[in-house]
Amino acid sequence: MRASVRSLVLTLAVGAAALAPPSASAALARTVIDGPTANLATGTTAVEVDAAPDGTAAIAYLKQVAGVTHVFVSRYVGGTWSSAEQVDGGLSNQANPSSLPALAVGNGGRVVVAFANGPALQESLWAVVKPSAGSAYGPPQQIKAFAGTAWTDPNLELASNGNGYLTFYNGGTSLYADQVTGSTFTQVGPGILNQDPGRQALPGDQTGVRIGVDPTGTSGTIAWAEQQAVMGTTVWARKLTGTTPGAAVDATVPSFNGHLNDNSQNNDIDVAIGGGKTWVAQHVSFEYPGGSSRARVFARTFDGSTFGPAQEIDGIGEADDNAELVRLAVNDAGQGLAVSYRGKNVDIGSETSILSGSTWGAAAPIARPNVASAARPTAAVDTTGVGAAATYSVASTGATPQVVSRIYGGPADGTLTTLSDPAFGDASDPYESGAGGGKFVSAFFQGTGATSRVVAAVLDLPVPPVVTPAPVPPVPTQPPPPCAVSAVACPTGFSIGLLTLRSKSVTRGTAAPSIVSATSAKRTLSFSLPRAASVTLTLSKVSTGRRSGSKCVAQTAKNRKAKSCTRLTPVKGSAAIAAPAGVTNLAFQGSLSRGKLAAVGTYRLTLVAKDASGLRSAPASVDYTLKAAKKTSKK
Repeated sequence: MRASVRSLVLTLAVGAAALAPPSASAALARTVIDGPTANLATGTTAVEVDAAPDGTAAIAYLKQVAGVTHVFVSRYVGGTWSSAEQVDGGLSNQANPSSLPALAVGNGGRVVVAFANGPALQESLWAVVKPSAGSAYGPPQQIKAFAGTAWTDPNLELASNGNGYLTFYNGGTSLYADQVTGSTFTQVGPGILNQDPGRQALPGDQTGVRIGVDPTGTSGTIAWAEQQAVMGTTVWARKLTGTTPGAAVDATVPSFNGHLNDNSQNNDIDVAIGGGKTWVAQHVSFEYPGGSSRARVFARTFDGSTFGPAQEIDGIGEADDNAELVRLAVNDAGQGLAVSYRGKNVDIGSETSILSGSTWGAAAPIARPNVASAARPTAAVDTTGVGAAATYSVASTGATPQVVSRIYGGPADGTLTTLSDPAFGDASDPYESGAGGGKFVSAFFQGTGATSRVVAAVLDLPVPPVVTPAPVPPVPTQPPPPCAVSAVACPTGFSIGLLTLRSKSVTRGTAAPSIVSATSAKRTLSFSLPRAASVTLTLSKVSTGRRSGSKCVAQTAKNRKAKSCTRLTPVKGSAAIAAPAGVTNLAFQGSLSRGKLAAVGTYRLTLVAKDASGLRSAPASVDYTLKAAKKTSKK
């Protein structure tokens, strides 16, 4: 899932530019976007990055100009980052500060940036759109004007075609959304999207709304935390179809493994859509023996009205540990990664779970050792299914905090890389990342005060080489039968006739089928052919089953009242007999190969003949009961 937008003092926005195709190794390109300078707005050590499937990528951040904070954008062009551009320069009052930039990109170089502008608690909401790589950013559009309460905390998510949704808050309590189509922003529904407009929808990085957009860009899902009437929070989810919001659905996980939800932490949310499924992840706290509370992280499918079963993505099980800070990344094909931070008594560090089909696998560490007291991990998955996760990491007590990443999938699977430059000092959390065009893109702060820098890291995501299948050898051409090159007419189709059993019950033995004379006491069955042929014998066990649609299945307690049917279960193996024209008599003891004793029961014997010209007969079958041989008493 490409990055969505959060309520952070600093966010990165990289203008659209196609990233280079993947190379054969996990090469890293690290670039200082801005700095060192004391003018960077580094109040919350946060960085955001986004990338589209075609390699379009974007980074954005806040920087002071003459003491006023503005939104700047740098673009990745020809393998290098361009000089940063100020994208809020079209506002008439340049004395008003900008804040909380939100970023999303689409294929073809499309970039959308939303931000708040105005004095504190008096902000209006604005957006700028870059339609394509070759076009300039359009003038700022006012999405919402200040009218007594501030518009803040924008969040953006786009599909690969560049369409999607923008969410934001009014007065820090009421949640709204706009559908983004081209350069047009259209309000979703009549207005407030809170489940209860009288209760606060919580903004912020952990509790704020998250967005998932389907591959068409015409629908999506939002999830958010909302204050309860007495105490605690509830996570809600809504499906959005165009500009029509669906019903708000309670996402509470009431219990897990017998532990009840303690109602203290039902927040820290993310949403991702891909492979025809919508995934909602959240951080939930449960009661444990001794009055302790443990936080867990789960992911569930959501169809717009109901949630699927909760799946663990934190790797904790019943250990005395906590997990939080969850992020999901799922590409359009449904290949995904989930990351979360784990650390209480048992373990410390960020972990990754891999999505396979509809199941999230066991979580494993991104980096060890990691003694960071808290770390916001992030992940992204390319269209190839190869992805990476990044996290803030402190290798040992007193070590310089850095950003590290691990690749998942492809020939570089498991590769651990330090994305930040230790020479630049302490690194911040990466917070968000993106993947596209064979690259993983991340950005973060390094340094403090006058040594502060915005650093971008572009990591190759190598994919397995395309393997050309070995050529299939041609099937040898069979010589035509003599009739095809002479005046003699070729034979037409034929059938097995007069297939009869001497008795409907056959005494079992271990001898293979064999031809005998018509007067032999061993004769069990006979059949006739119009001409010589090779006859193949096969067996099926006959039993009573129950009808299930068009199939006859084994009877169970559940289907025992369904209509009965004859069920055939093939028996492994076959036997071949070279039969002459006319009547053939066989000795048959219920087994197709010598030395094997078949189980007693009812069977169906099927014969198919093939003549010298390759023509096959229609199958001929007969049912019989296989019984055990009589035991002789010993005197």
